[in-house]
Amino acid sequence: MGKLTSRQKKEIIARYVSGEKVTQIAKSYNISHQAISKILKSDTVAESCKQLQIQDFATMTAYIESKREQVQEVIDAVIDALQDKLYKTTFKDCVLALKELSGLYIEREQKAEDKTNNPEDIPVIKFVFDNTSIHKDDNDDKQA
Repeated sequence: MGKLTSRQKKEIIARYVSGEKVTQIAKSYNISHQAISKILKSDTVAESCKQLQIQDFATMTAYIESKREQVQEVIDAVIDALQDKLYKTTFKDCVLALKELSGLYIEREQKAEDKTNNPEDIPVIKFVFDNTSIHKDDNDDKQA
């Protein structure tokens, strides 16, 4: 392909900013990825990308902040619901449950970091609280 038009350069920038990979863009224009990189390295493009990153960060921060109260309400409701059951559980059972829970959490986090695993491979931690004890629910069919 010959020299790119200014419109094509703008399209390349737009595609890159929207998340498309440089190699994919280069293939579609039948040019090298170095040529695409050269277009993207201009000061205007770099500044535009920086502004978009700032906007994305602000948007994500606002979203997280908007959910804070809702998440706190859920946490409070769970604590209130479990408080009665926890008072009826022995200290030893609580400690054992916390130990088991922390081990499962660490295992889950390690699997989540492994990019080769599918999300389905990450274990869901479920515990059953009854009047006398807390135990891990190994039965997937049963609701915790």
